[in-house]
Amino acid sequence: APAANASHRGMARRAIAPVHRANELITPAELSATREPTVLEALRRLRADLFRVRAPSPSEPQGSLPAVYIDGMYQGDLNVLQSLIPDVVREIRFVSSIDASFRFGRPHPAGAVLVLLKLR
Repeated sequence: APAANASHRGMARRAIAPVHRANELITPAELSATREPTVLEALRRLRADLFRVRAPSPSEPQGSLPAVYIDGMYQGDLNVLQSLIPDVVREIRFVSSIDASFRFGRPHPAGAVLVLLKLR
């Protein structure tokens, strides 16, 4: 019985540990830790896979990068983050192609990056 309890305790510990599901969330602490001057450069360090152009499709013959929404407003692709400094970001969340298309009503073949800014 003690061995069973030990393994059960281990499972409970893992379940409680904070997990960023599929690397979908970036916190201000993570952004600051990169010491990069812009959000774009911080994302290049933290999530380089976002910058791989997704395979071409009929709607995006050149391939695509994730769309960027800042405080719910469409801004363009990842390059718009060049003008944003990490200190003003409350959180960055990545959503899949399906989730982004459902939320925003148009195709998002590479998903979307949702940026929430800190209140001033």
